[in-house]
Amino acid sequence: MYTAIRFYAIHQQGTEASVYGAAGGDKADGRQFFSALAVMRGNADTRVALDRRVQPLLATTNVASVINSLSHLVSILKANNRTQKIDYAWLAQDLYNLQLSYEQANRVRLRWGQQYFRATQANLENEGEKNHD
Repeated sequence: MYTAIRFYAIHQQGTEASVYGAAGGDKADGRQFFSALAVMRGNADTRVALDRRVQPLLATTNVASVINSLSHLVSILKANNRTQKIDYAWLAQDLYNLQLSYEQANRVRLRWGQQYFRATQANLENEGEKNHD
């Protein structure tokens, strides 16, 4: 919980509008963390740098390494899109589940990877179809 609050504070610092937004429910105005990174990954200028940070994070089981990598990614997200709202409560739940068991950690990392790569894969396929037309 502390870690997610720290990430929220890093992201919120120097910004007037709230950077927290729920990712689910009727009034969803935010995104899950890795979905927000996926949007950034859609930009060819940031894709390589993000991939270099995200891929090792998804491969590690060490919670301290995950937290360290996430803190860098929060800073990158903040630098590239100050107005993006993130569901930090959801991230807190993911960080909690990451520590429960090896199986839970694998589920969390799999979901993060799906969120991160799914949106970009769909965008790349759409770009490929446009190029073939």
